[in-house]
Amino acid sequence: MYAQQYHGMLAAGVANFKSSLPDYNLRFVDVYTPMLRIIHNPSAAGFVNVWNGCCGTGIFEMGPSCNAFTFQCPSTEQYFFWDVAHPTEIAYQATLAQLLHALNYDLNSYNISKTLHPLNVSNLIF
Repeated sequence: MYAQQYHGMLAAGVANFKSSLPDYNLRFVDVYTPMLRIIHNPSAAGFVNVWNGCCGTGIFEMGPSCNAFTFQCPSTEQYFFWDVAHPTEIAYQATLAQLLHALNYDLNSYNISKTLHPLNVSNLIF
Protein backbone atom coordinates (compact mmCIF):
# COMPACT_ATOMS: atom_id res chain seq x y z
CA MET A 1 0.00 0.00 0.00
CA TYR A 2 2.63 2.54 1.06
CA ALA A 3 4.94 1.44 -1.76
CA GLN A 4 2.19 2.09 -4.31
CA GLN A 5 1.54 5.55 -2.86
CA TYR A 6 5.26 6.36 -2.85
CA HIS A 7 5.59 5.06 -6.40
CA GLY A 8 2.76 7.31 -7.61
CA MET A 9 4.09 10.38 -5.81
CA LEU A 10 7.63 9.76 -7.09
CA ALA A 11 6.44 9.40 -10.69
CA ALA A 12 4.44 12.64 -10.38
CA GLY A 13 7.42 14.39 -8.79
CA VAL A 14 9.74 13.31 -11.60
CA ALA A 15 7.20 14.50 -14.20
CA ASN A 16 6.93 17.85 -12.43
CA PHE A 17 10.70 18.17 -12.13
CA LYS A 18 11.08 17.17 -15.79
CA SER A 19 8.78 20.00 -16.90
CA SER A 20 10.95 22.52 -15.04
CA LEU A 21 14.10 21.30 -16.85
CA PRO A 22 13.12 20.98 -20.52
CA ASP A 23 16.74 20.65 -21.71
CA TYR A 24 17.29 17.49 -19.67
CA ASN A 25 16.09 14.02 -20.57
CA LEU A 26 14.89 12.60 -17.24
CA ARG A 27 13.40 9.12 -16.91
CA PHE A 28 11.45 7.40 -14.17
CA VAL A 29 12.36 3.72 -13.90
CA ASP A 30 9.75 1.59 -12.17
CA VAL A 31 11.37 -1.17 -10.09
CA TYR A 32 8.23 -1.74 -8.01
CA THR A 33 6.28 -3.50 -10.77
CA PRO A 34 8.93 -6.09 -11.70
CA MET A 35 9.60 -6.81 -8.01
CA LEU A 36 5.89 -7.29 -7.41
CA ARG A 37 5.67 -9.54 -10.47
CA ILE A 38 8.40 -11.75 -8.99
CA ILE A 39 6.73 -11.80 -5.58
CA HIS A 40 3.42 -12.89 -7.14
CA ASN A 41 5.09 -15.67 -9.17
CA PRO A 42 8.29 -16.54 -7.28
CA SER A 43 8.92 -19.95 -8.82
CA ALA A 44 9.20 -18.42 -12.31
CA ALA A 45 12.27 -16.51 -11.10
CA GLY A 46 13.62 -19.39 -9.01
CA PHE A 47 12.60 -18.15 -5.56
CA VAL A 48 11.21 -20.38 -2.83
CA ASN A 49 10.51 -17.75 -0.17
CA VAL A 50 9.27 -14.23 -0.90
CA TRP A 51 7.50 -13.59 2.41
CA ASN A 52 10.29 -13.86 5.00
CA GLY A 53 13.79 -12.47 5.11
CA CYS A 54 16.84 -14.72 5.12
CA CYS A 55 18.24 -13.07 8.25
CA GLY A 56 17.07 -14.03 11.74
CA THR A 57 13.40 -14.92 11.93
CA GLY A 58 12.86 -12.99 8.71
CA ILE A 59 9.95 -11.14 10.25
CA PHE A 60 11.32 -8.07 12.02
CA GLU A 61 15.14 -7.98 11.88
CA MET A 62 16.77 -5.51 9.52
CA GLY A 63 19.97 -3.56 8.97
CA PRO A 64 22.45 -3.76 11.86
CA SER A 65 20.47 -6.48 13.63
CA CYS A 66 21.43 -8.80 10.76
CA ASN A 67 25.05 -9.56 11.56
CA ALA A 68 27.53 -12.39 12.09
CA PHE A 69 25.74 -13.41 15.29
CA THR A 70 22.28 -13.63 13.71
CA PHE A 71 20.96 -16.81 12.10
CA GLN A 72 21.10 -16.68 8.31
CA CYS A 73 19.37 -19.08 5.97
CA PRO A 74 21.69 -21.55 4.21
CA SER A 75 20.38 -20.78 0.69
CA THR A 76 20.17 -17.03 0.16
CA GLU A 77 19.52 -17.51 -3.56
CA GLN A 78 16.10 -18.96 -2.70
CA TYR A 79 15.02 -15.88 -0.73
CA PHE A 80 13.76 -12.66 -2.27
CA PHE A 81 14.38 -10.63 0.90
CA TRP A 82 17.57 -10.46 2.94
CA ASP A 83 15.83 -8.91 5.92
CA VAL A 84 12.35 -7.57 6.51
CA ALA A 85 12.83 -4.68 4.06
CA HIS A 86 15.81 -5.26 1.75
CA PRO A 87 15.91 -7.61 -1.24
CA THR A 88 18.78 -10.07 -1.65
CA GLU A 89 21.44 -9.64 -4.31
CA ILE A 90 19.77 -12.32 -6.43
CA ALA A 91 16.43 -10.49 -6.11
CA TYR A 92 18.04 -7.32 -7.45
CA GLN A 93 19.56 -9.33 -10.31
CA ALA A 94 16.17 -10.84 -11.20
CA THR A 95 14.55 -7.39 -11.05
CA LEU A 96 17.26 -5.88 -13.24
CA ALA A 97 16.86 -8.71 -15.76
CA GLN A 98 13.14 -7.91 -16.06
CA LEU A 99 13.87 -4.18 -16.39
CA LEU A 100 16.49 -4.75 -19.10
CA HIS A 101 14.13 -7.03 -20.98
CA ALA A 102 11.34 -4.43 -20.83
CA LEU A 103 13.67 -1.57 -21.78
CA ASN A 104 15.14 -3.48 -24.72
CA TYR A 105 11.63 -4.28 -25.90
CA ASP A 106 10.56 -0.65 -25.63
CA LEU A 107 13.68 0.64 -27.35
CA ASN A 108 13.37 -1.81 -30.22
CA SER A 109 9.65 -1.20 -30.68
CA TYR A 110 10.13 2.57 -30.96
CA ASN A 111 13.13 2.28 -33.31
CA ILE A 112 15.00 5.16 -31.73
CA SER A 113 18.50 4.17 -32.84
CA LYS A 114 19.14 7.68 -34.18
CA THR A 115 18.48 9.32 -30.83
CA LEU A 116 19.98 6.83 -28.39
CA HIS A 117 23.48 5.41 -28.60
CA PRO A 118 24.39 2.75 -27.79
CA LEU A 119 21.10 0.96 -28.40
CA ASN A 120 22.10 -1.90 -26.09
CA VAL A 121 20.56 -0.94 -22.74
CA SER A 122 23.13 -3.02 -20.84
CA ASN A 123 25.85 -0.66 -22.10
CA LEU A 124 23.91 2.29 -20.73
CA ILE A 125 23.90 0.86 -17.22
CA PHE A 126 27.24 -0.91 -16.91
